[in-house]
Amino acid sequence: MLEHGYDSAREVAKRVSYVLGHAALTGRVSDWAWERIAETHVFNEEVRRMLEANPWALHEVVKRLYEACRRGYWRPSEEALRRLREAAVEAEAWIEAGAER
Repeated sequence: MLEHGYDSAREVAKRVSYVLGHAALTGRVSDWAWERIAETHVFNEEVRRMLEANPWALHEVVKRLYEACRRGYWRPSEEALRRLREAAVEAEAWIEAGAER
């Protein structure tokens, strides 16, 4: 999956959206699942480089994680929130850099 860049990043973003939808419908997505999503798809440097190929996907994943927090589906640590903020800033910088090309 890592070698497919743009398309893989889009698929990751879709799957995180599906998890958010499942949480909205059932209320049964545990904190550990959200933490695993953040650790695997946002905080992991190798995956983050893949998402650089599609910064909109990284932006979408971070947005969905924030939404899970806002809706009370996930109670992240302060450290996780700090790292999400950093990822959001990074994604926005990639998007802006792409717009300047």
